[in-house]
Parts: sequence; C-alpha cells; structure tokens
Amino acid sequence: MILSFALAAILSGKSASADEIAMSKSTLAGASDTKPMGNAESPSGCSDMNDDETAMMSSCLMPFGIMTGEAGKWMVGYQFMHDKMDGSLVGTDDINVSQILKQFPSAPTDMTMDTHMGMVMYAPTQKLTLTAMVPYILKEMNNVNADGSRFVERTSGVGDMELGGSYQIFQTSNVRHQLLLSGGYLGQTAAWSWGADFHTTARLGRNDHNYRFGNIYQSRTWVMRQLGSWLSVSAGLNGVIWETIHGADPDLDPSMEQTADSNLQAGKRLDASFGLTFCPMPCCHGRPPCCSAAQTFLDGQQVFVEGRLPIIQSLDGPQLQNSWSINVGWQWMF
Repeated sequence: MILSFALAAILSGKSASADEIAMSKSTLAGASDTKPMGNAESPSGCSDMNDDETAMMSSCLMPFGIMTGEAGKWMVGYQFMHDKMDGSLVGTDDINVSQILKQFPSAPTDMTMDTHMGMVMYAPTQKLTLTAMVPYILKEMNNVNADGSRFVERTSGVGDMELGGSYQIFQTSNVRHQLLLSGGYLGQTAAWSWGADFHTTARLGRNDHNYRFGNIYQSRTWVMRQLGSWLSVSAGLNGVIWETIHGADPDLDPSMEQTADSNLQAGKRLDASFGLTFCPMPCCHGRPPCCSAAQTFLDGQQVFVEGRLPIIQSLDGPQLQNSWSINVGWQWMF
C-alpha cells in the first residue's frame, strides 16, 4: 500500500471583496473585465450560476485529478497510461544491446507498459479532500539472448493502492491556500490557469517477494488556456525521480539480466507535455429549459488527453529508456 499526501497553496488570480463576488457569480474568481460565460439570450435565470457550477467551470482549467473546496462532492475517474520504452541508457549515455550482452546473457530491447487507473475522491468538508487510487498494470518486454534468439516476457497485476488527502488551512475572499504534504501553486482567471506542484509517493513495507519499490518524487508545472465552452489546451513540464528497489526477490538471479538487478532500477527524467481537456460547461444542473438531455448527462464530466516526450533522462543502468507516453482520462464530479 502507498500513502500519499500533498502540500499545496492554491491561489486564484486577484483578490476580490465579498460584495464583488456576490454581484457576479457567473464569472470565475479572479475575472475582471471578462463577460459572463452564460448565454445572455437564454431564458431568465439560466445564465445565473450557483457556487457548484462556478466550481465546475474552475475545474475545467485544473489538471486532471485535482479537486479542491467541494464540500459533499464526489469525483470518480479512470485513466489509461501507455508508455513506450526503447533502447537503454547508462546515466545519460546510450548503450547498445551488444555491449549489454557482454555483461549479461540476455538483454531487453524494448517494452510497453499499460496502466489502467481507477480513482475516487471525496470532500467530506469544504477544507478536506480524500483520495484513493488503484492501478492495474500490464507489461510486455522483448528480449534477445547472446546467441541471437529472442523471447518475450509478459506480466500483469494490480499495483499498490494509493491513499491521499488534502486540507485547506484558510481562505480570504477568493484567495485559497491549501495544505498538502507536497508543495504547489495554482493561479486562475476566467480563461487561463497556471501552476506547479510537487508530489511524494512513499512506499510502505515489503511485498511477499522480500522487496519494495523505491519512493517516487514527482513535480510538474503547467499552463492551460480555455478556447471555448468545451475545450482547454495545456502545456507543461513533468519531472520524476524514482529510487532504487530495496531488497531483492530470492528467485531472481541479478547476473542473468539487467532487469533482475535491484541496483539498476533508479533514475530521473524530465518530460514535455501537451494536452487537451474536453469539458462541457455547466447548464443549471438540468433545470429546464436550460439543458438538453445530452447536456444534463455530460454535466460535470471531463475527458483528458495528454502526450509526453522526454527532454532528458538519466538512469542507473543499463536500463530501458522512455521514448514517449500518452495518457487518456475521464472524470466526473457530482
């Protein structure tokens, strides 16, 4: 099991007085000369958004999986992550298969990893948000022996459950500060958001094979722009450091291949990311005549697509390097 918490400070654009906020709920916190996002020609009351709808609009400009200040709200989600690894590195230097085969009887040439992640979030109070995530992981790795013969290794199974929580320490007007065990910042206006955060994953205990994976330290920075009522684009940088495996599986011989050596598993990487978020805007939560049946069904849902390319990576290798990855996710807040 993994326990994960985060330390974050969430701030929206500029501060506003309580009177200013009360005057216009149809604009996001921090918006100044921006027109309300509701349809001015809709029937009376349809363009007036309540706090829940404003929060959903704000979430359209937040990275996937973030939920703050939503007392009594649930969020469920699913994320598919595909990683492609091809070729090996020692540090930042390429090493070819023939060189690896001088050290080991066999060597991996490439690998794909697919992760299916289920997520549930709940905010029992305005300040507290709880999170649970469970992954299912499938790996397929192609290998070559010193004699030129080839073979494929496949593994699959449920990964560690990750439990997390966040707590908001105080709020002034529309400026919110949130305390989590990692650090972060979020700025947001009506059409833009930007920010950075840091996340630590601490591994607890060893598994039945007498080892545990190392801790993971992740950071990211991003900027998002809303292009219309249903689409946002994003770009950012994602950094990750992962520690080596502690302990070893007694059934594995580290002299046979690099993937069996627990001392050759650590590394760090910096990726560039580019994404799209599809997010139908709220429509009075199904109150006629504001919403069609399709709009009511989509209310609170988001679809997210992101591609990543490594900028630099350094591995305690020989170790397979990441070539590219793509993430596709869906989430629903209700």
